[in-house]
Amino acid sequence: MQKMDFNRGWSVQREGEDVVKTVCLPHDAMIYESRSKDAATAGASGYFREGKYIYRKMLQVPRDWEEKTVLLECEGVYQNAEVQVNGARAAVRPYGYTNFFVDLGSFLTFGAENEITVVADNSKAPNSRWYSGSGMYREAQLYVGPKTCILPEGVKVSV
Repeated sequence: MQKMDFNRGWSVQREGEDVVKTVCLPHDAMIYESRSKDAATAGASGYFREGKYIYRKMLQVPRDWEEKTVLLECEGVYQNAEVQVNGARAAVRPYGYTNFFVDLGSFLTFGAENEITVVADNSKAPNSRWYSGSGMYREAQLYVGPKTCILPEGVKVSV
């Protein structure tokens, strides 16, 4: 499989707000929040506000990818991540500290531009004993390979 950097050209906005920023991953959205003595996280997270953050990226998908495996790897999204492709839910990942893979193939429109959306929902706070941050705080990768292939992390050896 070919592994491609998928970190540049993302936009992010806090749910319910109009401000949209262009960012590169990794990105911590929480660090840009205002601090408040009334924040649900209190001192454990530096009095930063909780929130729900929507990341978007456009992807031009060639027609020849229709006969390939196309995966998105998110190395870390804190927390309660939901991945959408062209508005359809492709995956949900509740935990925020491990990587996960999403098979994009059945959601893509080949030969066209596609919208990838990753929602990081850290609105239910407090949820950590320390500053967790929030958003796509690790890198993202795109994998493209033949339909029949060994998936990333697909081979395990034990003795």
